[in-house]
Amino acid sequence: MEYKEYPKGLRDILKGMNCEKDKIGKSSSKVLRYYDDKKSYYLKVESNYEIKREAEIMDWLKGRLPVPEKIYFESSGEYHYLLMTELKGLMLSSDYYLNRPEETVKLLAEGIRMLQSLPIDNCPFDARLEKKLKLAEDNIINGLVDTSTWEEDNNFSSPEELLEYLKNKKPKNTTLSFTHGDYT
Repeated sequence: MEYKEYPKGLRDILKGMNCEKDKIGKSSSKVLRYYDDKKSYYLKVESNYEIKREAEIMDWLKGRLPVPEKIYFESSGEYHYLLMTELKGLMLSSDYYLNRPEETVKLLAEGIRMLQSLPIDNCPFDARLEKKLKLAEDNIINGLVDTSTWEEDNNFSSPEELLEYLKNKKPKNTTLSFTHGDYT
């Protein structure tokens, strides 16, 4: 996806900014950092619905947790575009934190506590295990699982075998809380 193919509103915001590809995250989205002397944004471009959900979750979390500000979201053609501000601070994968594992673990634990302390009574997002397993099953049925990306030490011969294992091993009791993919 080239800059010139972005929706006009997005091109207007990013005009004149420098761009670099994100090399850290594991997002399935194309992630780019746009920056100049005054500001820095991250742009996620994806062809599936996950970015739309991410934008909705960011909106819901605003004022509840420190989250990036959503600058722009649009679905255009087969792509969804989410532009957000860069949060200040160091990544926990930085050399600073990698050399301070005790401090890193404390920050990770604090982040989990913050997420789990959110009241979920009015949370519009449902990511319960049953729903996730149903989505996985639908992906298998529709041929959307790419086993070529599976890690070499994977112990399952097929997506169906993995799904069956997960269904058989799911916990009997759960405590509902807000979660985030970077922690799960």
